[in-house]
Amino acid sequence: MLSGEPDLGRVPPDFPADKVRETARALQVELAQLSTNSTHIVCDTYGHYIPLTNPELVVQAIHQVIER
Repeated sequence: MLSGEPDLGRVPPDFPADKVRETARALQVELAQLSTNSTHIVCDTYGHYIPLTNPELVVQAIHQVIER
Protein backbone atom coordinates (compact mmCIF):
# COMPACT_ATOMS: atom_id res chain seq x y z
CA MET A 1 0.00 0.00 0.00
CA LEU A 2 1.28 3.43 -0.91
CA SER A 3 0.22 6.51 0.95
CA GLY A 4 1.32 10.11 0.91
CA GLU A 5 1.35 12.83 3.47
CA PRO A 6 -1.90 14.81 3.75
CA ASP A 7 -1.99 18.00 1.72
CA LEU A 8 -2.35 20.71 4.34
CA GLY A 9 -1.92 23.59 1.91
CA ARG A 10 -5.61 24.48 2.03
CA VAL A 11 -6.00 24.12 5.79
CA PRO A 12 -6.69 27.37 7.66
CA PRO A 13 -3.65 28.68 9.59
CA ASP A 14 -5.31 28.17 12.97
CA PHE A 15 -6.24 24.55 12.20
CA PRO A 16 -4.30 21.87 14.15
CA ALA A 17 -2.19 20.63 11.20
CA ASP A 18 -0.12 18.32 13.41
CA LYS A 19 -3.28 16.58 14.59
CA VAL A 20 -4.49 16.16 10.99
CA ARG A 21 -1.13 14.69 9.97
CA GLU A 22 -1.06 12.36 12.99
CA THR A 23 -4.63 11.17 12.39
CA ALA A 24 -4.04 10.60 8.67
CA ARG A 25 -0.94 8.51 9.38
CA ALA A 26 -2.75 6.44 12.00
CA LEU A 27 -5.65 5.75 9.64
CA GLN A 28 -3.28 4.69 6.86
CA VAL A 29 -1.48 2.28 9.21
CA GLU A 30 -4.82 0.88 10.33
CA LEU A 31 -5.89 0.40 6.71
CA ALA A 32 -2.66 -1.43 5.86
CA GLN A 33 -3.15 -3.74 8.82
CA LEU A 34 -6.46 -4.99 7.45
CA SER A 35 -4.44 -7.34 5.26
CA THR A 36 -2.12 -10.01 6.59
CA ASN A 37 -0.07 -9.75 3.40
CA SER A 38 0.64 -6.07 2.93
CA THR A 39 3.47 -3.61 2.96
CA HIS A 40 2.89 0.04 3.75
CA ILE A 41 5.13 2.52 1.98
CA VAL A 42 4.80 6.19 2.86
CA CYS A 43 5.70 8.54 0.05
CA ASP A 44 7.18 11.91 0.95
CA THR A 45 4.91 13.69 -1.53
CA TYR A 46 1.45 15.00 -0.76
CA GLY A 47 -2.00 13.75 -1.57
CA HIS A 48 -3.49 11.08 -3.75
CA TYR A 49 -1.39 11.59 -6.87
CA ILE A 50 1.62 9.43 -6.08
CA PRO A 51 1.68 7.96 -9.63
CA LEU A 52 2.16 11.51 -10.93
CA THR A 53 4.47 12.89 -8.25
CA ASN A 54 6.62 9.81 -7.68
CA PRO A 55 6.08 7.25 -10.48
CA GLU A 56 9.32 5.40 -9.71
CA LEU A 57 8.03 4.54 -6.24
CA VAL A 58 4.89 3.07 -7.80
CA VAL A 59 6.99 0.96 -10.18
CA GLN A 60 9.13 -0.28 -7.27
CA ALA A 61 6.02 -1.22 -5.27
CA ILE A 62 4.60 -3.15 -8.23
CA HIS A 63 7.89 -5.02 -8.62
CA GLN A 64 7.79 -5.95 -4.92
CA VAL A 65 4.32 -7.44 -5.32
CA ILE A 66 5.33 -9.40 -8.41
CA GLU A 67 8.46 -10.74 -6.70
CA ARG A 68 6.43 -12.06 -3.77
